[in-house]
Order: sequence, then structure tokens, then C-alpha cells
Amino acid sequence: MPGRLWRTRCPACQGVLETPKGGCCVYCAHGDTPCPEAQRAGSCSCAGEG
Repeated sequence: MPGRLWRTRCPACQGVLETPKGGCCVYCAHGDTPCPEAQRAGSCSCAGEG
């Protein structure tokens, strides 16, 4: 998985996932696991949103 990503297309539904305003990245906001950068830092600005 790459580091922070601000916009990506869902491979299942082809919908576009974007980072919410003020969010860390698409992975942290919409995924089950924070992005590698947030994992290394031990925190994420949008961990509660995902």
C-alpha cells in the first residue's frame, strides 16, 4: 500500500473515494487500517472517521 493518498477509485464499485476535509488520507478515512505514515507516527488526524 502506498503512503498517503488523497483520492482513489474503488476497485469493487468504481466509485471515487476522496479524503474528507481536514482528513489524513483516503486509507485512514475509509479503511480498516491507517496508512503506513500514520502507523509509523502512531496517530492519524482522521482515525475516528474511518
